[in-house]
Amino acid sequence: MIKLMEIYETDKISTSIKSGPVKKYLTREVFVNPDHVVCIRVEAKINELVREGRCTGVPENTSGFTRLHMNRGQSGIDLIVAGSPEEVKSRLFRELLKG
Repeated sequence: MIKLMEIYETDKISTSIKSGPVKKYLTREVFVNPDHVVCIRVEAKINELVREGRCTGVPENTSGFTRLHMNRGQSGIDLIVAGSPEEVKSRLFRELLKG
């Protein structure tokens, strides 16, 4: 299992006079089994949320964000994690080889 930082949508919504309801995002640690990763791709939307201050807890030196599609048998789940796709791939599979 590999520890990554997940960015997730909270159930809390703040309101803005100009734009109405605004969703908030937070971070938390998540452990991922590399055997269940089906797809790794860039996630650009989170950069905008960080700039707008709607996503808190993201380290300043984060080089990007990645969406992981995880296999769950007949369905799947998507996780958005901190780090570029290349960095996330390297962490998932380098640490897997160390065994």
